[in-house]
Amino acid sequence: MKNFGFFDGKGGDWEERREGREKERNEPSAIEEKCDNERRREYDWELIEDDGAEDEEENEEVGEMVNALLQANILDSIVSALSRLDESNEDDADAVHHALKVIDMLLEIKGDIVEEDVISSSLFQWVLKRSCQRGVFDANKQYASELLSVILQQSEKAKTRLSDKVDGMDLLLRALASYKKKDPSSGDESEFMENMFDCLCAALMWKGNRKAFLEGEGLQLMNLMLRERKQSRQSALKERNRMDILIAKLTASEKAAASGN
Repeated sequence: MKNFGFFDGKGGDWEERREGREKERNEPSAIEEKCDNERRREYDWELIEDDGAEDEEENEEVGEMVNALLQANILDSIVSALSRLDESNEDDADAVHHALKVIDMLLEIKGDIVEEDVISSSLFQWVLKRSCQRGVFDANKQYASELLSVILQQSEKAKTRLSDKVDGMDLLLRALASYKKKDPSSGDESEFMENMFDCLCAALMWKGNRKAFLEGEGLQLMNLMLRERKQSRQSALKERNRMDILIAKLTASEKAAASGN
């Protein structure tokens, strides 16, 4: 039989060869793929640059808004509102939580407000008292402890003014003493306890607070926590070791004053 090209003698037919040629024509060459990749990269960079410009403009607008709020004494207004709220009422408790969120946002956007605006206002004292408030643990107490930890870690002035109007070191030690013989009842309460240890750690970086810690029998409290072997034991051990180092830096007169001699 005469072969008209429909068969190649190897089992392949004309349709298969045609599909193969079309596939080859449709597949991009290495050069075409490289060009496409370059174009995609250029497009991606354009998108990133556009997003960066938009983010920068948005950050400027947010910064201007925060500055305007601070100039309008927003922190004093918040504290004034907080003092009138009764957290035993669910709506008031929600309002307090939203207010704490606003404070958290301000601290995140404009961290330098801690050193001046937060400390000069009554907000620092309110957050301190709310974190150490006796009674049932709740979400607002935990949130306040997070803010207090941030403030004490970021601000030297906060460390020095911890006991300006109240005995701040005594409040911290009393808040931690409740975990001497019992463990936190939930994950959130465990986080609260760790926040309070962070507050204590930050506060002890100032010499005056170290003296108050020793006079308030803070070292004895840490030792009791070590003996009780509760969840607070590990954090108490860190504070105990830290205080051993810090006590070594005290002068002889300071050690005598701390020991009551």
